[in-house]
Amino acid sequence: MRATLRYMATALLNRVPREVLRLGKLLPRFQDGRIDYTNARQAPVLDCYVFCSGRLLILKRTRPIAGSATEWHVVSGYLDTARSLREHVYQELREEIALCLGAFDSLLALEPYRHFDAKLWTVYPVLARLHCEWRIRLNEEHVEFRWIDPAHIRAYLAPHVCRAINCILPCF
Repeated sequence: MRATLRYMATALLNRVPREVLRLGKLLPRFQDGRIDYTNARQAPVLDCYVFCSGRLLILKRTRPIAGSATEWHVVSGYLDTARSLREHVYQELREEIALCLGAFDSLLALEPYRHFDAKLWTVYPVLARLHCEWRIRLNEEHVEFRWIDPAHIRAYLAPHVCRAINCILPCF
């Protein structure tokens, strides 16, 4: 990952990520039309860093997440349909923690970075700032959530996620 992540503004949020278009032509699909990354060597994903009053929302997974050695993560998901990054952000926030569009002050997309473990992951980091303490309701993917001070992220999150968050913090 680069030493810094670049602010990508609205342009990145409003377009379909390149990898989704490219891999969508090469990989099989589930019955509902989503791209099936199960046996793929690479996959694009969204990591959404939700902040409120300077604290980061982290989620404890019901079962391990692919590509993560820790049980805690941020709101995340595969980019498995040809929709804009913004639409994927809204879908994941709605599905995983029941947040609606009205809960946000701002969304900030940053340049994607690559991380390799069992797969090559192209991670699209997005910062979502809440304007108030919103009631978080977890779906079946999670068993617990916490609001933590960003100074404590290393105790919970994988190193590549910590590096991305540390690059995002100056954007406040």
